Amino acid sequence: MLQLLGDLNRSFYLPKTELKHVTQISPEGAPRHVDCLAGGNAGIRGCHARPHQSPRHPYRWRHPLGAPFGYIDPTSQTQKGYNLDIAKALSDDLGVKLETVTVTPPNRVQFLQQGKVDILIANMQYTEDRAKVLDWVATPYDRSGGAAVGRKDSGLKDWADLKGKPVCVSQGSNFTQPLIEQYGAEVKGLPSQPESLLALQGGNCVAAVHVGATVGLLLEDRPEEWKDYTILFPTELLPSDSVIWVRKGEKETAEALDKSIRQLHTSEKLLEFAKANRLRNTDYLEQERKTLSAGK
Repeated sequence: MLQLLGDLNRSFYLPKTELKHVTQISPEGAPRHVDCLAGGNAGIRGCHARPHQSPRHPYRWRHPLGAPFGYIDPTSQTQKGYNLDIAKALSDDLGVKLETVTVTPPNRVQFLQQGKVDILIANMQYTEDRAKVLDWVATPYDRSGGAAVGRKDSGLKDWADLKGKPVCVSQGSNFTQPLIEQYGAEVKGLPSQPESLLALQGGNCVAAVHVGATVGLLLEDRPEEWKDYTILFPTELLPSDSVIWVRKGEKETAEALDKSIRQLHTSEKLLEFAKANRLRNTDYLEQERKTLSAGK
């Protein structure tokens, strides 16, 4: 199946053997085919654009757990979030159907590499280590850093105060390395953000470090449950570009997606999605829109 992956622990897919071409809307607005070689467990092997219309196919993506990026609305039981809105917009541009599937942070890269999904939209920031094993879409769709959540009475005032202390993160987090190397923390990797935060509440760590937008909304939306906790430090750890990832070597797929992401920036759709989903900081999106619009 052809799939896109995101980090809400859910995803989206298409039978690999069915994919022959998908429709893309070019920056100029002209629909065209993106022809892709597909088959077996290998997934997409390459794409090239040509002017034409193509039939719609189901397409698999993945997206992350927790507002504002991806979550199940408790009232409607529908999937919502910034990453999901991006996935829907890209699938519309590509002329393909969106479906969802469950995933966890520790297996998201493995799913992509094994062909279980084809595109990863998972709040995974660009790092040189990740770029060694995956390819990526050049234009970011967000910029995120890590926020440290801890007890209000912890006495922790700065990242340096974490030295020698247990800190919880999600397995595979890009915050692990700076926490260890820059600040000397004793990092505990948990399978998911909810488990990391439970470990914090259970006293197994003095802080839990996750994307600031997610934990900020958590404290805001669940004031009773988290009344004794706060974001400990005013600065975020390792602010980095959030990009869409594809399998190594699938550069034409990345280029096709990049054109769509740039269009979402210049049309202000990404900014619209961000505000609708209550992203706490939209400065990057506002600046990127101006930069890309000026370069048209």
